[in-house]
Amino acid sequence: MGACPKQSIDCAVMEKSDNLSVVPYLAGWSDLGDWAAIWREGEGSAAGRKVSGEVTEIECRNSLLRNENAGQRLVGLGLDNIIAVAMKDAVIVADKSRSQDVKLVVKRLKSEGVPQAEQLPKDHRPWGWFESLVISDGFQVKRIHFTPGAALALQSHQYRA
Repeated sequence: MGACPKQSIDCAVMEKSDNLSVVPYLAGWSDLGDWAAIWREGEGSAAGRKVSGEVTEIECRNSLLRNENAGQRLVGLGLDNIIAVAMKDAVIVADKSRSQDVKLVVKRLKSEGVPQAEQLPKDHRPWGWFESLVISDGFQVKRIHFTPGAALALQSHQYRA
């Protein structure tokens, strides 16, 4: 299977389609294309702090602190103009003015062979999803969630237990 070209959906599909209709939307719009957009659209304090998840902030200003990992605490101390996002498989801390540079981060991680650059923690399938809990030589432990009524194909593995 060939790789898809890196092109936005509007250029690759929408501009080439001749059977679309357009409806005006007047309620305001943001495509939330970077972490600074998430910061702008979120609710926060008078000092511009935006927090979500298990977060403690102390004397932070103009910063986004977002924790998507339950059971882990993200703590910001004396931050100004910072974006800190903690996810299950990675943490990014950046100056808010560099929020568009996440592409540089992903490119660098890919060049270093870091799996998080191309793999999400949960792999979604038609029957549900799975996440790898432990990966080691000769074995892997996964958490598997089946959607009620969905079917899973038969599988065979060399080291099945």
